[in-house]
Amino acid sequence: MQGFRLTRDVLGGYYPVADTEEEVATMSTTPESTVEAYLAQVRPDAVGAVRQLDRIVRETESRLEVSVRYGILMYALDGDWRHWVCAVNATSKVVVLRFLYGVILDDPLGVLRQGSAELCNWDFAPEDLIEETAVAGYVSEAVARHAYFRENAVAINVESKKKAAARKRK
Repeated sequence: MQGFRLTRDVLGGYYPVADTEEEVATMSTTPESTVEAYLAQVRPDAVGAVRQLDRIVRETESRLEVSVRYGILMYALDGDWRHWVCAVNATSKVVVLRFLYGVILDDPLGVLRQGSAELCNWDFAPEDLIEETAVAGYVSEAVARHAYFRENAVAINVESKKKAAARKRK
């Protein structure tokens, strides 16, 4: 997507913008173009992992929509960006698979690191092998629990904050 750049919208999301009439004529907003626009900003050693995680997420659940919001690739069901399911982004050291309501996931591999009251992250270093079946399992579980999270978001948040405060006191 040469010549395209991402511009922030008022809700914190990003959308591709073209600088010339020719670019406008060829611009698309497919999931692939969204991912490519994001990848243009990612450090080179993280591109492969981001691309692989994106593929796994979208192949695992075809109903997930992708958008660049808050500077990360976010995946949501039915345009429900407030209750997004998962996200992928590259930091300065790792590529992160984020689950908004990760605290209610089973985490059988013990890979999730709590990032906030509800959010949990799975970090991948550049040299890590990404186990596709395992990632797909976590994504499937997050999708399956989406309705439960939406219905119980306030209670989950309160309980998660209580548990986080108790951990800090120890």
